[in-house]
Amino acid sequence: MEPKLKYSTYADHTLLKEKDGYSCIVVDKLIAVGTFNGRILILDSLGTLVRELEGHLNAVNDLKLDDHCEYLVSGADDGNVKIWNLFSTESEISFNRSRPVKAVVLEPEYSKKSTKSVVNASTGVVKSSKGWLGYRDTVLYQGDKRIVSIEWKNDVIVWAGEVTICSNDLSEARVIKAPLPLFLFSFFLFFFFLLFSFFSKIYRASTFMIRAHKPSLVI
Repeated sequence: MEPKLKYSTYADHTLLKEKDGYSCIVVDKLIAVGTFNGRILILDSLGTLVRELEGHLNAVNDLKLDDHCEYLVSGADDGNVKIWNLFSTESEISFNRSRPVKAVVLEPEYSKKSTKSVVNASTGVVKSSKGWLGYRDTVLYQGDKRIVSIEWKNDVIVWAGEVTICSNDLSEARVIKAPLPLFLFSFFLFFFFLLFSFFSKIYRASTFMIRAHKPSLVI
């Protein structure tokens, strides 16, 4: 039985072409949805299709909007990273990485920055920044089997791979690496500690109540 939850359908199968499906989504003032056939659908807050972006040849794996919802970056299995201007016919900026791109992110305040930096990830993490002679790539990290997610807040870029979680502090130019098994072990250790403390308190409270209500012998 379907749970009784209140929800609204923003996009259904009518927006899809034959043998296609939704692969990823990002939500802000606008809604951007990627598909397995490489299309990107831009919807308004009511779910109305306002624009369709075509350029990828394979599944779109990740989408991110800039802080002002003016630009969208996409990464796909065709190895391409594309930056789209959502409010003009300006041609998109495209990078080919020669391997599936699993995660992408734009720098904070992208629309106002002259560097126009974008970070993409597959088995490594690469930051591309605009300079006098075009875009220049900087490898931030290399070595994971697959990067699955990436975020950029202020001067810190954080990404998660299959076996590691890393952060790059751009202000200090250093990478902090935390092995995923150690991270999970620490998390579960902390969780069991909280659980043990909680049941210990319940046990002590119940023991106190039993003693408090235990009838005393009157001689």
